[in-house]
Amino acid sequence: MTKFLLLIYKILSVIFLPIIIIIIIFRIFQNKEINNRIKERFAFSSKKRPEGKLIWINASSIGEYLATLSLIKKIRKIKPKTKILITTNTKTSALLAQKITDKNIVHQFTPQDNPLVIKKFLNYWKPSLVLWMESEFWPIILNETKNYRIEIILLNGRMSDKSFKNWNYFKFFFKEIISNFSLILAMSKIDQKNFKKLGAKNVNFIGNLK
Repeated sequence: MTKFLLLIYKILSVIFLPIIIIIIIFRIFQNKEINNRIKERFAFSSKKRPEGKLIWINASSIGEYLATLSLIKKIRKIKPKTKILITTNTKTSALLAQKITDKNIVHQFTPQDNPLVIKKFLNYWKPSLVLWMESEFWPIILNETKNYRIEIILLNGRMSDKSFKNWNYFKFFFKEIISNFSLILAMSKIDQKNFKKLGAKNVNFIGNLK
């Protein structure tokens, strides 16, 4: 049943892609987009992929992006030459990311939750590991990434009581979404408990990375 729903969702995401494009064009006029980087949302890269293994870190908001910078410092202490791709979803976080001068760190906008887009994205960037920050769960992105046999770890996993109540109505579907994570590292004990109630496995509590 859940796989059938996911298939329907994928089909609808393709059908409604022209509408998504129109919405993004309106966002340009509202000054909510970076005009010359719109193509990144559809997996047309504006940067060249660094050679070697690459870790993809997705951080939607400014807060998640700032937590990512702290995480990168820790990664660099262990593996100084690690290549990193950061994706964010907002204009503000993208403008901050543009200030990065490290050639081994590349920023792009998070691709649309669409099977055609994410396959193009994965085929180009070829990440060896995905670190997903906090609480924005895109069903197609996560599912297709797992289908490519790429490990996905959820960091700073958030599942407040309010979010739990909302997701609990669609528990059968949400369980399928979070099954794409090989490991969930929750921000708090409450988050850990709520993830487990929703059917998540391999959930640990490590505290806030921010």
